[in-house]
Amino acid sequence: MKNTLAKDVLTGRSLVSAYEVVSVRAAAQLMKRHHCGSVVITKHDAQLVGIFTESDLASRVVAANRDPDTTLLGEVMTPRPMTIGPHDTVLDAIRTMHECRFHHLPYVEDNRVTSVLCWVDLPLDDLSMMQPELRERTFLAERIW
Repeated sequence: MKNTLAKDVLTGRSLVSAYEVVSVRAAAQLMKRHHCGSVVITKHDAQLVGIFTESDLASRVVAANRDPDTTLLGEVMTPRPMTIGPHDTVLDAIRTMHECRFHHLPYVEDNRVTSVLCWVDLPLDDLSMMQPELRERTFLAERIW
């Protein structure tokens, strides 16, 4: 098994972030402009507060019939999201993303969010190698429930 660090596969795209007081519409426009599926919510010092994803937009705004112009990110974001850091491997990230059904995983270093690992950033050879383990994890989880 490879032990590639997750930070080594992060793409060169810029971090898309906003504050809790930004409207959902403005966040959706940011995601469209930057061709990404998430916005990290930060404090002024780049400390991670939450994340707002396309999934949050669909389930917490559209399906809940909320107005994207008046709904603020702080009302519909996922607070205190799970993160990865400098010592986490790609395999750690794959396991976390699969188990929690995430498509976006913030990368935090020195208490500052610097990037987001997206499912599409994951190396195909690592995903392929992990398939037997992921299938087994899914099977076991389904049996427990």
